[in-house]
This record gives sequence, C-alpha cells and structure tokens, in this order.
Amino acid sequence: MIVGHNSAVTSVAISNSETFIVSGSLDKTICKWDIISRTQVLVLKDCISEIWYLSLSNNDKYVVSGSNDCAVHIWDLDNPHLVSDLSDIEYAIEGIMNEQVYSFFND
Repeated sequence: MIVGHNSAVTSVAISNSETFIVSGSLDKTICKWDIISRTQVLVLKDCISEIWYLSLSNNDKYVVSGSNDCAVHIWDLDNPHLVSDLSDIEYAIEGIMNEQVYSFFND
C-alpha cells in the first residue's frame, strides 16, 4: 500500500511513458508517484477544492484537474506551478479525458 493522501483518492492517471502516476484526492492535493520505486515524488498543495478528475497531457508535462465547484486547473509537473485557472465554467465538471473537459447541466 502507498500512503500519501490524507483523504480518499478520487482520481488516478497513468503517464503515457508509464513511469509515473498522478492521484487526486478529497484532501485538495495532487500527488505524483514513481511507479518503479513506489514513492511520492511531488505534491501539489495549492488546490483550492477537492480534486475529482485528473488527466495528463500527451507529453506528460501537465496534469489537468477538475472539481465540482466548476474549476479546472492546469499544472506544470516539470516546474511545479499552476499554469492556468479556468474557473469560469458554468456547470460542475463531470470528467476530464485526453485534455478535454466535460461539463454537464444537472437539472
């Protein structure tokens, strides 16, 4: 078992290179894990909301996170920082896949 988050893990994505995974949690963090050593190599703690969805860019340089507070963030994993904040989405985020954000109106 790998320990690192302080709350439930809600999303996991494996890198295209298959060398690391990222995980998002209700503790408002994103962790990067080395697959071979099974160790945590990075923690992004600047997330404002609980992380519900994650997707990695095709080049494994960026992770896109989404939450149900209508916020999407793009994070640089090589030089850890927030690259973009897309917080003006009208509806709750329901998924992120292949750098595409899915948002649906819940009636």
